[in-house]
Amino acid sequence: MIQSVITGDIVGSSKLDMEERKKVLSVLNDTLLRIKEIGVCNELSFEMFRGDSFQIVLNNPACSLSVAIIIRVALRANAPKNSKLKWDTRLSIGVGTINFASDKITTSDGEAFRNSGRGFDKLKKNERLVINTPWCDFNKELEVSTGFADTIITKWTQKQAEAILPELIANSPQKDIAQQLNKTVQNINLALNTAKLPLIKKYINRFQTKIEEYGNL
Repeated sequence: MIQSVITGDIVGSSKLDMEERKKVLSVLNDTLLRIKEIGVCNELSFEMFRGDSFQIVLNNPACSLSVAIIIRVALRANAPKNSKLKWDTRLSIGVGTINFASDKITTSDGEAFRNSGRGFDKLKKNERLVINTPWCDFNKELEVSTGFADTIITKWTQKQAEAILPELIANSPQKDIAQQLNKTVQNINLALNTAKLPLIKKYINRFQTKIEEYGNL
């Protein structure tokens, strides 16, 4: 069975004070619980290691890109206004089989773990997202599309992230987002379009479609 593994760490965590680091981890944990509750991805497990690093195992690999982007948006949206850093993560999605599932994620093994680990090790300083699958032709496509998407997402401001998060995690109508943030619908629409969210959603949908196609071969 094809699954996926997301390997990640918190960007610049050593520069965060203890309270801010606790807040980052709390937001990460709460976001993953919300993802399960809302049905974005029903079956996932999550484990921290080395203080600021983590791995997530998802039984449905098609939802792994959505999960990865939601994590980044949630951190950006919930950072304290006076934070010295723009909260973010480096994430590597690995797709493939898992042939050894241990009680601890970090001691499990398989193609998905190796694809995720190799991608994470190759992340360049300015990169925040990479994807590796068992399919070479799809990997070539993803190398280009993920590079563009990563650049767009990294530039999102906190205000944009606050509007994007409910759209991605719950497909909330813009009028509801506007009410929640005390903004006009026009302001929310402008924020989402300026952030190129429609393009990012097309990228997510393309990933989901191709993973489902390959998984059925």
